[in-house]
Amino acid sequence: MFSKVYIAGCALVYGGVGLACLLWPVELLAPVGVTAPDAVGIIELRAMYGGMELGMAGFLGWCLATRQLRAGVVAAWLSIGGLGLVRGGAWLLAGMPSSLHPWLLLAEGAVLLLGPLALRTLRESGDATPSSV
Repeated sequence: MFSKVYIAGCALVYGGVGLACLLWPVELLAPVGVTAPDAVGIIELRAMYGGMELGMAGFLGWCLATRQLRAGVVAAWLSIGGLGLVRGGAWLLAGMPSSLHPWLLLAEGAVLLLGPLALRTLRESGDATPSSV
């Protein structure tokens, strides 16, 4: 059960951030120093920060719907956890660039730390067997 909540929570975050970046890329990304000087840059922000996130939300939703739970946990764990590891390392090198970064790092760190628990509970529950696709 925990693994499903973990995947669903990550899918909701990916979906929410993706939708927000699709609708308001400049306003949402400016606080972390990501800007676009013109329409070409805004298209790229929407594609990378909106489209990629929405695509990942869709993948995690598919993992839930088809009971590909191990794939969903690992994908969420590595993608969001990877963001946290790199953000934390960059923060150590460059210092804290904004007041938003600690909150992002906290959320990404929680996903990173809870991933192994989600995998273990998945294994213990016997819920790791996917349905046929």
